[in-house]
Amino acid sequence: MQVKWTYHNAVSNNMSVLVQHGRVKTSCDNFTRFSVENVSNLVISDVTMTDAGLYFCTEDDGFGAKHPVMLSVLDDGNNFSRAIFAGL
Repeated sequence: MQVKWTYHNAVSNNMSVLVQHGRVKTSCDNFTRFSVENVSNLVISDVTMTDAGLYFCTEDDGFGAKHPVMLSVLDDGNNFSRAIFAGL
């Protein structure tokens, strides 16, 4: 099973596909910071405040339910390194 990860930017109200067919889409902004582990986990390296938002994981065939994940990023003055989202 492969998954698709999408990101909803609440500020611009845009939806971006980050991962499809198990691969990070090179057309998405900052695609080099995204990767997939264990078939369905989305990994974001060098997390920034702009990564905050709502992410959705669905089966890549489009028939499965959307599983939402909210990423909140708090600025405590430290650098963030990595966020991992467990898919399906």
